Amino acid sequence: MKKNNPKIKLEKAPFDATLEWLTFALLIFHWVVTLYSLAVLPETIPTRFDTTGEPSSFGNKFTFILLPIFGTFTVLSI
Repeated sequence: MKKNNPKIKLEKAPFDATLEWLTFALLIFHWVVTLYSLAVLPETIPTRFDTTGEPSSFGNKFTFILLPIFGTFTVLSI
């Protein structure tokens, strides 16, 4: 059964719009820094550290790109 519910359109406050633009700007900045870092990082980077601060696991530098990917999914899912 389909009901004719009213469509409610909420307007964004100026602060909300500002936060949205700031979020997208920071996301773009995150991607730029990550892509620049991929060019200067060594092929193998530490991916995990123990309690003394010593690296306990190493991985390919392309695992570094997972951070902005997760950030992008988070921003786009909201």
